[in-house]
Amino acid sequence: AKLECAKIVLIPVPYDGTSTWQKGADKGPDAFLNASENMELYDIETDTEVYKEGIYLADAVTENASP
Repeated sequence: AKLECAKIVLIPVPYDGTSTWQKGADKGPDAFLNASENMELYDIETDTEVYKEGIYLADAVTENASP
């Protein structure tokens, strides 16, 4: 959906700046998006097919500085 029409906006934030032991948190957004290809479209908790509400995938945040 277009941003103006979407009720749901996903903003990928691939950030691993505070990891001190095992790196990989920055791979989370890609893993989520890859897994979403295999998810059921019906959501039992809301009794809806959420994708019909309009979902917008924003560009990933590319900030490299620590918070």
